[in-house]
Amino acid sequence: MAPQRDDLGLGGTFGELVAQVRAQHPELFPGMDSALYRAFREGGAGFAGSVWARPGLPPKTRSLLTVALLTALGREHELAIHVRMALRNGCSPEELLELALHSAVYCGFPAAVDTMRVVQLAVAELQPAT
Repeated sequence: MAPQRDDLGLGGTFGELVAQVRAQHPELFPGMDSALYRAFREGGAGFAGSVWARPGLPPKTRSLLTVALLTALGREHELAIHVRMALRNGCSPEELLELALHSAVYCGFPAAVDTMRVVQLAVAELQPAT
């Protein structure tokens, strides 16, 4: 059985959360509408969802870990997706920027600067226009 976002503290399936981010930010998913990619995405979301549904860590902590790991790996595209998910999971912009700063020590300043930029863009998108 697919994990529910309610199990994750998010209100639906993990795949639905990914689909929501994908619908709101199609620029993060260029050329990913093929049948092959859909099969890959559905399989990946199912596996990731089962990991996210495990009881050992709360969603906010998993989000912080995911952002840190993607920073270390230099996976900027996935980082942009997961920063938005982290904000939805209750991570504050300050926590994410602190994570980026901390990452500079272990991952290097270029990786930390990329993460800071991604966080700032995501936060700016989520702030209401004034």
